[in-house]
Formats: sequence, structure tokens, C-alpha cells
Amino acid sequence: PYSDRTKISDKVVRVGLQICRRVARKLASKLHFHQLPCCKTCGLNASGCDGEAMIKARLNPQLCETAFQWASGQDFTAAVLSSRVATGGEGVVTRTLRRLDELMREVTFVLRHDLASPEAAQVIQNTRLLARRGVLAAPSAYLGEAEDRVAEEIEAEPPWPK
Repeated sequence: PYSDRTKISDKVVRVGLQICRRVARKLASKLHFHQLPCCKTCGLNASGCDGEAMIKARLNPQLCETAFQWASGQDFTAAVLSSRVATGGEGVVTRTLRRLDELMREVTFVLRHDLASPEAAQVIQNTRLLARRGVLAAPSAYLGEAEDRVAEEIEAEPPWPK
């Protein structure tokens, strides 16, 4: 659950969360302009919705802190405990980190192959490799090979000639 009081140990992560909140408010405003709800609890009524419900439903600073701790080299248990994710939430953390790995893989691919930005792709790939260890690097017991892309590598070079 979202909490403004969650301790975020890294300044860059804190700033990133602030940017996410700002973008979420803008998105909620655009949705409201088109008479669309921003979340399940959005009323679009006269009192208005400022997007905070959407932020609270979609943004989890505790998981951001856990991902940061994990990518910084902490072991899984210490990362989960230090960010105060509820007991029994280890599965949620694992699933979230695996989704983050997949997102970084896809962003790296787009940066390399579609946007011709190999430097930015390499930064994301290096971060991805820091986080892809332990339980995250193990094949999923629940997903088949076709759906489990966590260990899949990305081509180092784009397919077009230089």
C-alpha cells in the first residue's frame, strides 16, 4: 500500500517517485478532462479527484525501496525486511522484480533497435544485470519457457548494419 512516510534510502529513487506522482496527477487530469475515471474509486464529481487515489492504487514506494536494495546487492531477505513489505509478501516482491526485469529488457531492446541509443540501453542493461541474480535468475516454477523471459539475453548489437 502507498504511504508518503515510506523511508526511501536513495535520493535518486525519491526524486523518481516524486516525478511519478507528478506524471500520475497530469494523467488523472487528462483522463478527467475526457470524462474518464482515473481509478476504481474516482468519482469525477464536483469535489473533484486530484489523482491521489490512482497514485495510491498504482505506486508502491515500499517496492521501489526493495528493488533498490536488491539491485544494490543486499540479499533478498534483507531487502524485503528493510523496506517493510508485509510478512508473506515475498511472492509479490519476486513477481514485481521479475516484471521490472522484463520491462528493463524491453526498454533496452527499444533503445538499441528502434531509437539507436546504445549508451542508454547499456546503462539499463547494466542495472538489469545487477538485479538479475538469486531467486530472480532462477526459472519460474509456474511459467512455461515461452512466458518466462527473465533469463533471456538481448542481442548486443542492433540488426541493421553500421
